[in-house]
Amino acid sequence: MPSHNTTNLKSLLQEVKSGEHLLSSPNHIQILFNEAAREDLSRTIDAIATRHQVGVGGRTTFRVVHYTSIPAVLSMLENPEREHLRMYSTIGSNDPEEGKYVYRDWPNASVYEPDQGTHSYAYVASFILPRDQNQASDAANNLAFWRSYGREGTGCSLTVIVPEKVLQAVKYGSTETNRLCDTVDHFKRAADAIANELGVSSESLNGMITLAMEKVRYLYKSEAYDYEQECRAVQTPTTIEETEMQPIFDHSGPPGQERVKRYINHPSLASKGLFVTGSVITLGPTVPHREDTKAYIKQLLEKANLPGTEVTFSEIPYRNSTNYR
Repeated sequence: MPSHNTTNLKSLLQEVKSGEHLLSSPNHIQILFNEAAREDLSRTIDAIATRHQVGVGGRTTFRVVHYTSIPAVLSMLENPEREHLRMYSTIGSNDPEEGKYVYRDWPNASVYEPDQGTHSYAYVASFILPRDQNQASDAANNLAFWRSYGREGTGCSLTVIVPEKVLQAVKYGSTETNRLCDTVDHFKRAADAIANELGVSSESLNGMITLAMEKVRYLYKSEAYDYEQECRAVQTPTTIEETEMQPIFDHSGPPGQERVKRYINHPSLASKGLFVTGSVITLGPTVPHREDTKAYIKQLLEKANLPGTEVTFSEIPYRNSTNYR
């Protein structure tokens, strides 16, 4: 049986036509087809993922904004050596189409959409990526975000600096998903045609596509969420297995409404690396006892030797039932 260095389907087809695999069994040709198809598909999906890579003017780091609760940021600062900005599972996301939006208008969705199970969720840390990096403060003190992600103003926003390789921009609307689906469909048609010429089965392609889509399907959302200007750090169950990061569970929520959530800690989102010179913690407009909260956060920053982080107040006029000062 001849050795082979086939890395793509076209090369395999040329090798077979030239007689290089004349002595190979049909089963061996099938194996070569599956390997080459997997490599071609990986390159196709990698090219799509590259279109999401955050990159502005040659920067290597980016100021991004994350809204969270006061207890969450206190936990990060009380244990800065081991705590992270957590990447939570998409199970229970506020977006019912989380990870599914790409399949909404895709004619082949029923073939490629995964069943609920091993690959039905990802771990995500979401950030707002200011369109103008010089205007990050606007995103960090935004009424719409205080309402939706800032615990009705009782939370805080974190303006932090994250390496660009960690972040991928979310794309919104059907135009973007159609572009993705067309690219995958083109690969599938070409691979089917080559399988036919080789006299092998292309049945394995559907499963390959389902698995490969894990890398990008959480990077598309409805145009209704376009105002969020979101970028994400994403880890799928497959990448978790490869990096040996272990899921962790916690439970939180108001009394009687606690729920268990799973998350992971990614090295790039460690507290020590986020709260650096230029980072800002903005306390929401309805944070209770905000002067004491600010004083405690500054104390924690000093104790952790993180003096470069600024702590400020939101002065947006906003009132709810928790507005105690």
